[in-house]
Amino acid sequence: MNLKPVLGKVIIQVDKQDEKIGNTNLFVPEVTREKELGLGLCLTGKYKGKKVCYKKYAGDEMEVDGKSLFVVDEEDILAVVKEV
Repeated sequence: MNLKPVLGKVIIQVDKQDEKIGNTNLFVPEVTREKELGLGLCLTGKYKGKKVCYKKYAGDEMEVDGKSLFVVDEEDILAVVKEV
């Protein structure tokens, strides 16, 4: 991948098939997942390599090399999902 975010942006790889939060029995409700919350693997920035929740309408979606990616402001990351 030859994308490099600028000006406080991060790239998040979206895993649309993952409905569970980590290894827990918690599921992201369909309504929440579609409207307010995004879940994916952060590929850049200080959260690199961590699964994060971000504001769903916060970024721009693009497809690169067959992968669904979001470019969002780093401040729009709401939480880091901690694997239990």
